[in-house]
Amino acid sequence: MKNFILTVILCFPLVLIAQESSDRNRADARSRYEKIRQYTAAAVERGDITEEEGRERMLAARKRLFKDRSRRRNDDQVSDTGSGIDEHYARLGISDMSRVKNLFKENGMTESQMGLVLRMMIRVIHTVNTEGDEFQMGRRFTHYFENDVGLTGEQVQLVERVSKRLAGRSR
Repeated sequence: MKNFILTVILCFPLVLIAQESSDRNRADARSRYEKIRQYTAAAVERGDITEEEGRERMLAARKRLFKDRSRRRNDDQVSDTGSGIDEHYARLGISDMSRVKNLFKENGMTESQMGLVLRMMIRVIHTVNTEGDEFQMGRRFTHYFENDVGLTGEQVQLVERVSKRLAGRSR
């Protein structure tokens, strides 16, 4: 009986501390969500985005802030979701990346190179959409693709052509 009382006395504060930490994390997520909601509502009022885009942004924020927390709690129940690259392209309106991946494979890209290229192409596509017809692959993009990823000059040109084509579809 003495051991039981001693165990309860020692463990109870640990349980309270853990619960308090969890409550703080939840409150942080709620405050971040509220800030995102206010910013999105203001953008809709100004006309920067449509109501539908605002709803999509809020849904994405809710998933990111609240579902990620439950994934961390239930690590053993989470299935492998991959890198999420296809989800980024889907948000751009590009649903099927298999043709692009096959084209890159045919031109000698390895799987690891392709993963790096597809991640950076999201940024390239956004830049193409921003700059429009005046877009040219900048030194930083080219340096990254050639030196960090290990692509040849022809492969970099292919990435630029594909990015421009995909940007045209995502507008």
